[in-house]
This record gives sequence, structure tokens and C-alpha cells, in this order.
Amino acid sequence: CTIFRHPAMLARLFAHVDEVAGGRVIAGVGAGWTKAEFDMLGIDFPHVSERLRMMDEAVTVMRGLWREEPFSFEGEYYKLTDAQIRPLPTRVGGPPIMLGGSGKGILRRAGQWADIVHLVPETGGPGTTTMEKVAEFTDAAVADKLALVRESALAAGRPADAVSYATTIFSYNPATTPAQAQETAEGMGALFGVATDDIIKYPCALVGTPDQMEEELRRRQEAHGLSLVAVGAAGPDGIRNFADNLISRFA
Repeated sequence: CTIFRHPAMLARLFAHVDEVAGGRVIAGVGAGWTKAEFDMLGIDFPHVSERLRMMDEAVTVMRGLWREEPFSFEGEYYKLTDAQIRPLPTRVGGPPIMLGGSGKGILRRAGQWADIVHLVPETGGPGTTTMEKVAEFTDAAVADKLALVRESALAAGRPADAVSYATTIFSYNPATTPAQAQETAEGMGALFGVATDDIIKYPCALVGTPDQMEEELRRRQEAHGLSLVAVGAAGPDGIRNFADNLISRFA
């Protein structure tokens, strides 16, 4: 969330890590999603429209500081005069910016200025989600959301494919046999409230044998332009399994 830190500090942090990582950093940003995080830090939780405006300015500041020349800016929330940071990021212009979220305000901004959009199930105004919202985050919903991103990119004078699609696999379930994969899919479908056949395509899940999972990831790549996958809630063993069974297939 860009509200938790001044964007100049974020720009400097990303620049330092990008240098250490040899130009491999992705700058993930968001407008803040859960009121509990703000309450924990004693920070006001503005309306989403204000948080989005603050994020817009923060990204402008970060990108301005990732260039050689001194940067000045006067916005509604941030003001800088002849500001500079050193070292600069390894890559000219700074690391790619990944915008996370799912609401229309986020999707439009992704099309306007992001390099990557990270789609997740929608949350309500106070920053909560429900199993109903999770169940609504289907493969078809992803297609609709990406259509809005591409429409917004075109309206901003960018190519329709200017923004890459990223996702997090919150439920990674490798199987050794198709029968085991089917049994797992049935259980996951019941959990998420999604038909068993649809759980195979569910954006936040991956289930099957290595061959089945590769086939599904390639389908998502072809259908939606999926280019980046994070594997969450899998633990060290799950991450190793993902690396051993899938990453090498896409190298």
C-alpha cells in the first residue's frame, strides 16, 4: 500500500533492492484494502476514491525519482522540490510497476499506467472478502476484468497489450495421478462453491498432475496473457514442488 510510506522512500527502497537484485525487482503497489491494517498503524482509512488518488500521485513521484534529473512535483497529497535519489534503479526508468486489485478503479488505472496487473478476488469497502466473492472470481471474470484493462490502455494511448497479467495461486494442489487430481478438485469445488469442472480453471487455484497443471497454465497464458505466477500458502515443500515440476517446463 503506497499510503503506509512516503513515495520518495518507496522509490529509494525499490531502487536499492533493484540494484542488489541485479534488475529483477517488480515494484508492487496498491491502494490499501483492509481497514484493520490502517487501524493497527493508527492511520486513517480514507474512502477508496481518495486512496486511489493518493496512489496515482505516489506512482508519479516514484517514476519521477527514478530518472537522472531532479524532480519537482506539487499534488494534492505530495510535494517535492528538486528531489533526487541515489543510487538509481538498475533499469532506466525504474522497475516495472505491478498494480494489485480487482475493482474498476484499479483496473482502469492498470490500463493507464501499470506494467503488470495482479488480479485478486474483490473486496468490499471496509476491506473484507467473502467466500461468495471468492467464488465469483472465475476464469470468465478474469477475462472481463482484463478486457477493461485493455480498453483503458487504448483510451490512454497505450497498446492494448501494454499490461501483463499476474496472479497468485493461493491453493496449490499437486497430484500424482488423474484420479487423485479429480478427488482434490471435488473437495476444492465444495470449499470454494465452484463446480468441480470449473475448479480446474479457477484463477487462484492449481490442481492436477504436473502434465495437467502445465496444460492449464499454458491455457491461461494463451487465453489471458498470464505472464507471472506467485505461489502462496504452499510452504517450502510446495514451492520446491512447483519449482521441480513446473518451472523447468516454462524455462
